[in-house]
Amino acid sequence: MKTERKIIHLSGVLLLLLLLLAGIAMIPSAAFAKAKAVKIEGSKSVAKGKKVTLKANQKVTWKSSNKKVATVSSKGVVKGVKPGKVTITAVSKAKKSLKKKWKMTVRKKAVKSVKISAPTKELILADKKTVTLKATITPSGAAKSVTWKSSNTKVAKVDKKGKVTAVGVGEAKITATAADGSKKKASVTITVKKMKPITKVGISMPTAASRRWQGDGQKLEEQLKENGFEAELYFADNDKAVQNEQLQNMIAGGCQALVVAPIDSAALESTLQIAKKKKIPVLSFDRLLWDTDAVSYYVTFSNYDIGKLQGNYIKDKLNLDKAAGPFNLEISAGDPGDGVAGVFYNGAMSVLQPYIDSGKLKVLSKQVDYSHAATPGWETDKAQERAAKIISNYYSSGARIDAWLCPNDSTALGVTNALVGSGYKGKWPIITGQDCDYENVRNILHGRQSMSVYKDTDDLVDLTVSAIKSMSKGEDPAVNTRETNGKIMVPTHYADLSIITAENVSKLVEDGRYTSDILK
Repeated sequence: MKTERKIIHLSGVLLLLLLLLAGIAMIPSAAFAKAKAVKIEGSKSVAKGKKVTLKANQKVTWKSSNKKVATVSSKGVVKGVKPGKVTITAVSKAKKSLKKKWKMTVRKKAVKSVKISAPTKELILADKKTVTLKATITPSGAAKSVTWKSSNTKVAKVDKKGKVTAVGVGEAKITATAADGSKKKASVTITVKKMKPITKVGISMPTAASRRWQGDGQKLEEQLKENGFEAELYFADNDKAVQNEQLQNMIAGGCQALVVAPIDSAALESTLQIAKKKKIPVLSFDRLLWDTDAVSYYVTFSNYDIGKLQGNYIKDKLNLDKAAGPFNLEISAGDPGDGVAGVFYNGAMSVLQPYIDSGKLKVLSKQVDYSHAATPGWETDKAQERAAKIISNYYSSGARIDAWLCPNDSTALGVTNALVGSGYKGKWPIITGQDCDYENVRNILHGRQSMSVYKDTDDLVDLTVSAIKSMSKGEDPAVNTRETNGKIMVPTHYADLSIITAENVSKLVEDGRYTSDILK
C-alpha cells in the first residue's frame, strides 16, 4: 500500500509539472520581453491623390485621425484625400498602450519636377571627402523634403540631408526622390577618384621689380619647401606673354599645383585649360583669375572692402555728412585688364557716389567712370601723366583738390609726383592707397599721402600653403566666402585688413614688414 501511495504521489507531481510547462508555453514570448517604444520613419507630407508608406520598428495597427484628409492601410500606406493636417497613429500590437503619433500634411499640388545642384560632381578620395547636394522642388512648397539614395554605397554614401561622402573609387548615382508620393526624382552621377599627393608646386608672380611681389614669391617658396614640397618660383616682369610661357613650362615640368598672381587673366586662359585637363589645381593669389572655370581656389583680401575703406576714409576726413561743402574729388582707378581693379572702384564708389550725385563732391575733370579713370598696368608713370593733365586743365587757376581716390600705392605715387611736379600750393589733398609700399609709407610720414590699406601678405602666404597641404590630402581648403570671377563662384578665403596712417606706421615695423629705418 505504501508503495502504491508513493507512485500516486509522484504521478501527481509529474502531472502538475506538465501542466505548468504547458501553461508557460502558451504565454506569448512578448510577455517576457521588455516592450519597445514605437518608432516611425517616413514622409511628413503627401500630395492629394498620392501615396507614401510609413514604416514602424515593430508590428503595429495604423489609424488616421481624419479619413477625410488621409487614409492609412494596415501596411502603413498613407493616401492623401484632401489638403489639410492629419495625425497617423501607430499602436503596438504587442502592447496597445504603446503608440506613436505622426503628424502629416496633405498638400494640394504634387511635385512636378526635382532638380539637383552639385558644387562638384567629382570627389578626390582621401581619408574623407564630401559634397552636399541640394534638391530643388517644383512647384515650390509641394514637398518639404526628398529621400536620398546612392546606387553604390561602396563608392559614395549619402545621408538624409544630401551630404555625399566618398568611400571608394568609382561612380555612384545619387538620386533624390520627392517625399510626397509623386515619385518624381532626379539623379546626379558622382565620380570618385584617387589623387596623388601634391609634391611639386609652381609659383608665378607678376614681377620681381615690386618689393611686395618679390617678397610674397620668396616666402611662398620657402614655406612650401619647409612643408616638404618642391617649389619653382618665376617672375614674369609684368609681361603677360612671359607669364603664360612660364606656366606652360611649369605644367610640362611636372608641377602638380600652380599658384598664380595674374598679369592678364585672358592671356592665360588656354594654358589654364591645359592645367584643368590634367587635374592640376590652380590657386589664384591675391589677384583673381577672371572669366575661367580653371581656377580652384582664391586667397586674397576683400577687394570690395578695400575700396570701401578708402571711400569711408575720404568720407570721414571730409566730414561729408555734416560739412557744408562742396569738396573737389578726383579719381584714379586700376588696370582695366586686372579684374580686381573694378572691384576696388565699386567698393569705393558705393560710399562716394551718393555724395557725387548730391553735389557734395564735385569731380571737375568729369572723369568719374572707371573707364576714364583707369591706369593701364597700374604704372606709376601713367598715373602721374594723367594726374598732371587733370591738374593743369582744371586746377591751375587755384581751385583746390580736397581728395584724390587712388586704389593702390603705385597710382597714389603717380598722383603725388604730379602734384609735386605741378607746384601745387593749396592744402594738400587726402590721398588714399593700398599695399604700404616703401616710398608711399615715407610719403605718409611726410604728409604727402594720407593712408594706405595694409594687407599683411604673410597671411596670404600662410593661407595658400595651408590650402595646398589640404588639397594634397584630398581635402577641401578652408574658405570664408565664394567670389564670382564672371564665370564660376570660386572658393575664397579673405584675410584681415587694416589702415596705416602717420599715427600707426610703427605697426609695419612691429610686423617685420620694414626695419625701423623707415621711421627716420
